[in-house]
Amino acid sequence: MSRRKSTRDRRSPTTLTKQSNGVALALPVELWRMIFEMAGHPLARDWDDDFELGMTFGVDTYKNHCASVGCRPPLWLESHRTLSAISLTCHTWSAISTPLLYSLLWIATPDHARKLLPVLRRTPVNGGFRGATFGEHVTALIVNQHAISGAVLKSLCDLCPRLRAISAHSVGVKTVTQWRALERSLSQLSSLRHFDICCGTVDQNEFPTTRKPSTFPNLHYFAVSFNPWCGFGPWQMPNLRHLSFVIMADDQEHLRTQLIPFLRSNGSQIRNLELLTNSNFDGIESFMPFGADAIIPLCPKLRELSATLPHLLPLLWDPHHPLSHPVLEAFMIPLPPPSHVDPEIMRPVLQSLNRQNFPKLEVALLYNSYPVSLSDLKKTDIKISLPSWWKDVIATWQTDRIFVGQLPEGRRLTYKALIEFAEFVDI
Repeated sequence: MSRRKSTRDRRSPTTLTKQSNGVALALPVELWRMIFEMAGHPLARDWDDDFELGMTFGVDTYKNHCASVGCRPPLWLESHRTLSAISLTCHTWSAISTPLLYSLLWIATPDHARKLLPVLRRTPVNGGFRGATFGEHVTALIVNQHAISGAVLKSLCDLCPRLRAISAHSVGVKTVTQWRALERSLSQLSSLRHFDICCGTVDQNEFPTTRKPSTFPNLHYFAVSFNPWCGFGPWQMPNLRHLSFVIMADDQEHLRTQLIPFLRSNGSQIRNLELLTNSNFDGIESFMPFGADAIIPLCPKLRELSATLPHLLPLLWDPHHPLSHPVLEAFMIPLPPPSHVDPEIMRPVLQSLNRQNFPKLEVALLYNSYPVSLSDLKKTDIKISLPSWWKDVIATWQTDRIFVGQLPEGRRLTYKALIEFAEFVDI
């Protein structure tokens, strides 16, 4: 037996492990971080918006867990367990992986939020944060429904100054003072890019009408579901690209005093606009026409529009001018069931979908299978009656090459498809 072979055979596994570890630990910290980010995916990454979260966790899973109390997605829990195990391996790995554990916080219960606050104030003993606290490494915050108060959310904002994304689906704000304090803390988040909030607030009569505006310099996604009087009208968002607004009450006076001033300041940069209503709306009678304060003209660069019709039609366009937009490419139209919609109310909308009024329009989608479901599973011998003007409308769509489809079927609305389920009559 040669000297080399004899030496090799006398090596113990422990020695080999130590030597292997010695080589491994000599790798650059950046490389180890990349390895741990892959091992701890999706927790160990930066998040910008709900779209990324939905694509990673699954849209339905993400929304359902946000709407539940005491629940977190299994994928999040698995990722958290993996990073926790890595952090307990050795001091070096702990220093690298511990910050990744706090990148995305998912708060499921009020008790969880209260216990988390003192932890975020601490600096880890392993020295891996270079003097920074746990909170300073949080980049995304998700809050389940009924899990947080306005005061706690303010504390989280103060302790996590690097937040880039906040999704808080039910925040309780008890007083005007509490809302103002929360507003100040939010405006200090200079890296905030995505903000989705559903907020229960104080009585509107207690709310002051004027104040110093708050600026959110890097915010590009803003989704809000609370009474419009809650005071975001003076907010400045110079880089806003997506606005999603759920109207919770038919209080058009406060819509004028909050939403319209907000759009006058920020609407020129918006590319994607969602204006939706909750289930309390019965029909178009909820609103009087906004006239010169109509919403769509305030968003000249709009590319995608989703608006609940016919409820919000008086708010969108000035009734004295045709429905039009120079650069709109996609128009999504959530609708009540067809039996609840007067065809004559929708007529000006459908007749306006042409190249003259919308020169860039490529697709329009009608929700709730309007005006009749094209599903083969629902085919019967009884046809519904549609006004004869539908034939001209469909012919225009085909001539102008505008794809008009139905959801949830996803089928294109054509004369050939529609004639199987409906007959056209003069009304």
